[in-house]
Amino acid sequence: MVRCRLVAVCLAQAQSARSFSGRENQMAEFKCPLSRRMFLMAMAAPIAASCEFATIKGEVEDGAVFDLNDPEFEALQAEGGMACLSVGVVELILVRSGDEVIAFDRFCPHNLLDMGPCAENPLPAVWDAQTKQLTCRWHTTVFDEDGDVVEGPSPSGIQRYLVNFDSASGLGEVLLEGMAE
Repeated sequence: MVRCRLVAVCLAQAQSARSFSGRENQMAEFKCPLSRRMFLMAMAAPIAASCEFATIKGEVEDGAVFDLNDPEFEALQAEGGMACLSVGVVELILVRSGDEVIAFDRFCPHNLLDMGPCAENPLPAVWDAQTKQLTCRWHTTVFDEDGDVVEGPSPSGIQRYLVNFDSASGLGEVLLEGMAE
């Protein structure tokens, strides 16, 4: 996997810079080709893969609104269009399916890899409008419209969240409080 190789290169370069410099201020000159977020995700994935996850509780916003007229969400104007949305600490994929928008967790439970169509992601998930299934392109796990695993290596499904969406105005709201079952 490219990301793992980049992490290994970054770690090797960082260790080399630390051992040769002997000074912390020279570490600031070290540049990793990964963003900080991608680097931390890649480092956490092996640890997280061996953990059991509980439902996120605590101080999380109740929801977030989106507008299809906003350039960030304009992909949702078309069937199968996808966009990313952060609600507090919860990262979501929004998918247009007919007259509705569906919200799922953005990270595949298999290896906690990002399925979102965001700028840094080389392999965003794909929505099949006919079967109403989301495919994680990292390891081909297929999720149905409720987030349940249809096939693939993922040990569990992805959470689906309630969305209130008005297709006429293009305005919608994702609700974390009332998670879809």
